[in-house]
Amino acid sequence: MFKNLLIVLALLSFQLHAVETEQQAKKLLADKQIEMLINDIKDDAPYEVANYKVIAFNRSKEFDTAIEWIDARLQKLPKNNKEARAKEWLLKGNVYANQAMDASIFTAASYASDCLESYQKAHELAPHLLDTKESLIGFYNGAPSFVGGDSEKALALALELEKTHPLEGGRAIFESYKGMDEDEKAQAKLQALLTQYPQDLTLRLAGSRYYFKQERFKDNHALLMESIGIKKPEDEETQAVWYILHYELAKNSIESKLALPKAIEAVQLFQRAPKYVTEYYEQWPKLREAQLTLLSGDKKAAIKLAKQARAASDDNKLRKKAKRIIKRGKV
Repeated sequence: MFKNLLIVLALLSFQLHAVETEQQAKKLLADKQIEMLINDIKDDAPYEVANYKVIAFNRSKEFDTAIEWIDARLQKLPKNNKEARAKEWLLKGNVYANQAMDASIFTAASYASDCLESYQKAHELAPHLLDTKESLIGFYNGAPSFVGGDSEKALALALELEKTHPLEGGRAIFESYKGMDEDEKAQAKLQALLTQYPQDLTLRLAGSRYYFKQERFKDNHALLMESIGIKKPEDEETQAVWYILHYELAKNSIESKLALPKAIEAVQLFQRAPKYVTEYYEQWPKLREAQLTLLSGDKKAAIKLAKQARAASDDNKLRKKAKRIIKRGKV
């Protein structure tokens, strides 16, 4: 009887801790419960939940274990369930992409090749899925040519995608033109998309980073001022982009010297954003506030902010910029 009780308790414990919904998994990831995601997401979990287990494997750099886990899932899927199999190949591609970024220069190319092969397999199985096309396009646009990057292939796929998904396809066309150094076409596509989808924050962020890289700081300022005027979104993912646009305004204003008080407000708002938004920015928002404060003429306050940023940071580049403010009173 005691043995039966232990079995029942074990089953109840499993049921209480099993991660069965995407919402549960997302919450655990936000709370950095990596071990719980790995342990409590079942082998037969639906793709949307399984994705979080793979993310957890990637975060803990258990890449080989992740590949083995996905391969085991693939073996259990019927050969004719092409859409489900395509999604598993996407997960494999994501693991190889993370492994390539973590690897040495001697092995990164091999993992990148595995990533491309996985994305191609996913696209071959289910070319109608948005995720399969976007992943393959993203690889072609983002990877160096010696590991398979190819902006022309990306453009061809993006033009196909635009027929069924105008916004996503349009964004991919814009990115492809950028990769091909077709600046006039990229600019024309960006403007057309902004006219057609003025509320799309992801598009606005892509446009802002394009302008910044081109040192078109005044154009970027105009775009960003419009962007931060858009109402704060409800969903977390889009909300994160909304906050990031505020940071981008601060960064751009250091170059443009425009609307400095507004830029300071923007970077202060960014620093109050949820941790899942700010954690990857280290102390750069605090340093941007120091730079903007110095440009506004308040040297004493700028030095204080720069000291705070430097004291809390291990980033050598950030510390050098902070020292420049503290010792020389210069941005």
